[in-house]
Amino acid sequence: MTDRHQPARVRTEDDTEEPIDVDVETRIKHYQKMMVDELLNNLEQRLPIPEVVFKFRDALDFSRMPHDENGDFLVWGDDALKWIVNNKLKHLDIGTVMDQAMHMRIFIAENWDRWVKKTTTMTDAGEEEEVRKFDLAALYETIFSEHVLPSPTPPHQFLEVLDYSIAFRFTQCDTERLGRTMNLMKTSARASLGDEHFEQSVFIAYNAPRTHDINITKLVLEWEKKHHLALQKDSRRTGARSLEVISRMKNKHKVTFLH
Repeated sequence: MTDRHQPARVRTEDDTEEPIDVDVETRIKHYQKMMVDELLNNLEQRLPIPEVVFKFRDALDFSRMPHDENGDFLVWGDDALKWIVNNKLKHLDIGTVMDQAMHMRIFIAENWDRWVKKTTTMTDAGEEEEVRKFDLAALYETIFSEHVLPSPTPPHQFLEVLDYSIAFRFTQCDTERLGRTMNLMKTSARASLGDEHFEQSVFIAYNAPRTHDINITKLVLEWEKKHHLALQKDSRRTGARSLEVISRMKNKHKVTFLH
């Protein structure tokens, strides 16, 4: 029989046992830490993050930008910005983007306190603590809504890079909404929906405008004008050929228990 007065023990990662405080809160925190460590183990291999996301952070997360008098902010993020343009936005002029980015950094450094907000947070001891936090969203709103550069021409090319980075944003609420969209898309009635079409359907459902904002009639007319699908014509010969094409593409993407 075990001694009921012995301290509680827990098995650690190296398969050894060690005593922990019998206090319930301490034990719960210990278990939570073990679960989080397990979730984070090999996270990069299970859920790889595209390299461009890190480049956006290094070039456009201005809360990380130095803003002191040393002038380091003048070249901050240049390497990452060059990578983005050369690999993702090749139609932009790299010189123009770099010049507009430098002037943007100067503007941000000179007006840094404008986007620093005071907020309160709870410490581990349960006490409120006042902290200063850089509001990146407010900065982006300023950049898109105000004329912030000395040039009479708005920084269109830099703003296009910034717009592209916003499309890559992902937060906890984004993943929750996307998960809901995936559940609504893959219903029991769509059990045979293949991976490729499932991914395309989720992308459209999550990113496309709302149905009442789309001019469906115009889309149909443009589609008929460009494609002239034989199924829309009173032609048995061409209609049969089109049916063969559609059936072949359908079978290619359909999931069955034989695959």
